[in-house]
Amino acid sequence: MFDPTAYDNLKVILEGLVYDYDLAGEIIVTKRNDLVNLADLSRTFQIHFSLTEDRKQIVDIKMELAANVRNFFPEWAPVPGEPGARLVLVYTIFHPLNDLLQRRTGKWLQQHFGRQFDMNFVKQIDMKKNEATVFTLHRISPVTEDSTEELKETAEKAIQAGRTVIRMAKE
Repeated sequence: MFDPTAYDNLKVILEGLVYDYDLAGEIIVTKRNDLVNLADLSRTFQIHFSLTEDRKQIVDIKMELAANVRNFFPEWAPVPGEPGARLVLVYTIFHPLNDLLQRRTGKWLQQHFGRQFDMNFVKQIDMKKNEATVFTLHRISPVTEDSTEELKETAEKAIQAGRTVIRMAKE
């Protein structure tokens, strides 16, 4: 019999939350990855979605949950640490943003998610000169089984932020 890890439990909760929003018609899940890296004993769950009102799919939102051996080991052996996972949110905007709008969007995202997340952004331009701006927010402390309510709040905030980012991108 398989004994699920904290990561497994958190993944099921996050996946269920996102699919509940999909079933409610607020978002459209566009991609899902469940990755296992046997070389370093890590696991990553990624779920991408767009908002239903974003018909042109200007903004891709990704929620990512990841754990490695450091997160798993406290469940397997009597060592200090708390089992859990890292949480990352990624907003990819497939629409040119000028420097002012990039700064405004980044500042708004930082304020919206507060001090629980570190943020960075990059601008990408492909060979066809298509432009995208990628805002990545890393949760500073790991998500644990004791913080599942925070996971729900973060999913709600991610969708709210997506709506605001779409409005800002269209300015």
